[in-house]
Amino acid sequence: MLVQLALAPVLLFLIFMFIKDKYEKEPLLLLFIGALYGIYLAVPVLLNDMLFMRIEIGEKYPVLFSAFVTSSANEEGIKLLFLMFLMHRNREFNEPVDGIVYSVFIALGFAAAENLIYVLSPSLGGVDTALQRAIFSVPGHGLFAIAMGYYFAHWHYYKKGIQYLFLSFLVPWLLHGFYNLILLIDISWYLFIFIPFQLMLWRGGIIKINTLLKASPFKSLKKQ
Repeated sequence: MLVQLALAPVLLFLIFMFIKDKYEKEPLLLLFIGALYGIYLAVPVLLNDMLFMRIEIGEKYPVLFSAFVTSSANEEGIKLLFLMFLMHRNREFNEPVDGIVYSVFIALGFAAAENLIYVLSPSLGGVDTALQRAIFSVPGHGLFAIAMGYYFAHWHYYKKGIQYLFLSFLVPWLLHGFYNLILLIDISWYLFIFIPFQLMLWRGGIIKINTLLKASPFKSLKKQ
């Protein structure tokens, strides 16, 4: 049951992304490989976590360090590296929204691995953990990935310049950091900040997806 609870929200977000990619579906094998990349991504992330634990500044500012370095910078940086590797000279990256599609599959592969680690943990796991991560962690990973893929498409597909590659890290890093910070700060009314922020992320994510879909070269072919 715990495994199903850990994987269900991941599958729902992946299905949502697959449906949104409506003009030219990506090969299922390549999407599966993208998700596998995300699962493998958990290894370097965990190794970096152990290194970050030795940094003294993390002891002085544990909340900020956890929010913006240990999780967000670490995870988003490695996700971007894996996305670049998967998309290098990849002929399937033939419409702008593909940047978002593959970014989301990599991120949600990682979310699946991370969920299983937490949910099956003897000390941290359980149904409550699975439900909390379904509400907070999985949507977060997917929404940060949309931002990453949006700017990555401008760099890789549109060839707009290195600044967009920088933005494909900077924007999800900041979003992820603030997302974590809201959840980590010890205030009883955090939901009054978190819910509007979550809604903003969803609205921004849908706008980014729709913007790139409108630019698809396959849009006119689909209507014929």
